[in-house]
Amino acid sequence: SILGTSFLWLSSLGNTIYPTHPFYIIIGIACIAVFTILPFFHELRVGNYVSTEKQNNGRMSLYFLSMIGGCVLIFLKLIGLLDSLIPIQFLMDHIRLGKMILSSNVRSEAKIKRAAAFKLNRMVKNAMDVHSLTDTFGDSRCGTNSTTSAANGSEFGK
Repeated sequence: SILGTSFLWLSSLGNTIYPTHPFYIIIGIACIAVFTILPFFHELRVGNYVSTEKQNNGRMSLYFLSMIGGCVLIFLKLIGLLDSLIPIQFLMDHIRLGKMILSSNVRSEAKIKRAAAFKLNRMVKNAMDVHSLTDTFGDSRCGTNSTTSAANGSEFGK
């Protein structure tokens, strides 16, 4: 139906992994409110096609379900709105706030960068440890001192 397609299109504005303008998110929030929460409080009729009249035939649970779903969607859109308005550096500095607001893509990217930095730091530390052992005990390739190996004509001492 045209109404369902327009609802899905308008309410999904701003749902992207790329930075988006907050205006699109606000349009999405307004659309969700109009289509899911407003019919719970006001009866609307658009011709013979759309009606939100409440009937006493056991379908009141659908109105409650629609309102709860709308509230959840609006909450998620508000988190997306805050994510687009608050600078990432501020969220990285305030860890708890960042965990609540940052998208999973940003968190995953940050975890990958932390893991890479940790591995590089460990690799550099291990290399420094190997070089400090080499300086202390001589050449570690043969287990002998390089000057002794050179005097004996060994290839490793050259």
